[in-house]
Amino acid sequence: MKKIICSMLAVVLLISTLSITAFASEEVKKTGVYYSMSGYDVTVLPSASVLDAENELKVKAAYVAQSSLQMTTDDVEVDYYGSLSNGDLLVAPSFWGVATNPKTYMVIDSYIYVIDTNSKEVMLFADNKLYRLYEAYISAVIDDELLSEIASKLNLSVYPTPVYEIDKELVDELNDLMDIYYVRHSTVGTQKPYSQETFARENAAYQLAENVIANKSATNEDYHNAIDRLSYALNNTCIDKGYAKQTYVLSLKEQNDNGFYGEADWNDYVEKRNALRDSFKTNDEKTISDAYFELYDSFTNMTSKYTIAGDVNNDGVVNIDDVTLIQKYVSDTTSFTGVQVELASRDCGKYQYADYGYVPKITVDDVTALQKVIAVIDSNTTQPVVRYGRVTTDCYNIEFNSKICLGWFFMDSRYDEVNAKVKELEAEGII
Repeated sequence: MKKIICSMLAVVLLISTLSITAFASEEVKKTGVYYSMSGYDVTVLPSASVLDAENELKVKAAYVAQSSLQMTTDDVEVDYYGSLSNGDLLVAPSFWGVATNPKTYMVIDSYIYVIDTNSKEVMLFADNKLYRLYEAYISAVIDDELLSEIASKLNLSVYPTPVYEIDKELVDELNDLMDIYYVRHSTVGTQKPYSQETFARENAAYQLAENVIANKSATNEDYHNAIDRLSYALNNTCIDKGYAKQTYVLSLKEQNDNGFYGEADWNDYVEKRNALRDSFKTNDEKTISDAYFELYDSFTNMTSKYTIAGDVNNDGVVNIDDVTLIQKYVSDTTSFTGVQVELASRDCGKYQYADYGYVPKITVDDVTALQKVIAVIDSNTTQPVVRYGRVTTDCYNIEFNSKICLGWFFMDSRYDEVNAKVKELEAEGII
């Protein structure tokens, strides 16, 4: 399984509703250089008013058009804070009214002007397009005079802080990593399978990053150190030992008595399963986690090769031979692997189930259903593709398959059984 940081920044920027704005005095010059800062205060925005229906629809349409999320104008809410002298609008659009508080910086010469309103982001609507205020200023959509007008409209106060120049790319990189951390830790259900050490490492690195950004004396070296720490923490997610033990127990359910799985694949799976078992004796989270991911990868490699519903003998076609083999399984004269059971299901792998531990029960009805399928198969029809197990990917971009992993989002009927087996194996000194 690949443990990689997924690029979530675009999503964060589009759904976040921050309202940290900035503006300049008459003497300042626009620049693309970023600076560190500290010492800003929270300002309460004036009450939002109602925007006329025509402009409100235009703002909503622009928000939908500029978003990478699947939404309609009905999903968008708009707060209105008045219009500027040139006719541009100050609005705070949001997706279902969600309000968060990440930090944005306005860069102005050797000073930084930051207003943290601790609310939704006030944006500029100009020429049927939405702009973040600092983006509108840097791209010359608005000038110093209009920035001052914005300050007056929003009742903002300026808190200039002398700062030391920092490489823009370093600030961008650190902010990207902090956004990834924010998304991960604001998502419900992400903590169940991961170790406490993982979260301690991530939290400490994030706190360091916050301190560096807030330190007006921070150097490029400080930024490099914070980036290295947070990047390492986010890229070294470790599975909780208890969860790995549950996975080991579930992995024992996969058998190959009939030799359905290829010999090399099955031997590799058994080897990785034994390696996970032995890793528990080290009590080292990295060793255990690595063994867990290697077993998961081996399981996926072994089971993902069989995808044609009904093809229980893996000869690439669905015919009477498959019917005969399923009849033998139903009459208990042959055994099936877990994959074969899925392939034999009369729903042809299309069934939906809420319980992660669901296993189809193969009966004569499945035999009859497959016979009917064979009767109508011709060169223009194909069998559905089966994916063994229910596969989910969490906000860490880590994949979990219900056949070898307990569910942590939804109810899983196997919890008691699996945990009892874990305790039994622990008592026997096996894990």
